[in-house]
Amino acid sequence: MRAVDSKEFEASMSEEIDRMWDNNIFEIIKKKDVLPGHTILRSVWTHRRKTTPDGNIYRHRSRLCADGSTQKYGLDYNETYSPVVMWSTVRTIFILGTVLNWSSRKVDYVHAFPQATLDKNEHIYMHLPRGFHVDDSTHRSEYILKLKKNLYGLKQASYNWSELLKSGLLQLRFKQSQVDPCLYYMRGSSPGTLQGILGAHVDDTVTGGSGQKYNDAIAYLKAKFPYRKWRIGSGEFCGTMYTQNPENKEITASQEH
Repeated sequence: MRAVDSKEFEASMSEEIDRMWDNNIFEIIKKKDVLPGHTILRSVWTHRRKTTPDGNIYRHRSRLCADGSTQKYGLDYNETYSPVVMWSTVRTIFILGTVLNWSSRKVDYVHAFPQATLDKNEHIYMHLPRGFHVDDSTHRSEYILKLKKNLYGLKQASYNWSELLKSGLLQLRFKQSQVDPCLYYMRGSSPGTLQGILGAHVDDTVTGGSGQKYNDAIAYLKAKFPYRKWRIGSGEFCGTMYTQNPENKEITASQEH
């Protein structure tokens, strides 16, 4: 790496590998133990300089990904489709929030895809990435990684995360809409009443609601899925800034670009 801030990126790479060890994302095995017919995927690093609105760098972010371009259908993966919430649904969520006097909540989950465990029949192997150290360094080329959990770049990564989030929401007594599969709603105790609603767009969600059951569900989501920030009231969702009036709960949307 020849960038002027290469040391910062190398430090972020080490942090990423340590985080993956902590979360049991993979295990080290020998190449000879790869199941017949399976491809060893290439490992890829992506790097990003995160900046403030005035252009100052405040964070160096490195993400370890798998190159899923060589995965084989029926062997390395099956399902790949992952729906996203419709924008008409997002508008409906905001309208309901205004009518029912709910504060809008928006959240983006961090490291979302690697939270999902791979199916027991999915055997995914990947070459050791740059900066990854093994104890037997003299025979490093003999070792690879076997993935235990989802990784960005896999063909099934988005599907696996979507199914994990869906499972968590259904356990919390949210119901999945038949009109929009990324819309979940929570009925109130009285017939015909609504206690909460949530829309999911990959690893971003927007929600609103009230009552103990809804608040307990939000507390569970905060505890189960690591997140960057829960924004109550005004906040960004999928690149659009939504500003909510704290008095009448009306929402206005704006985009700089």
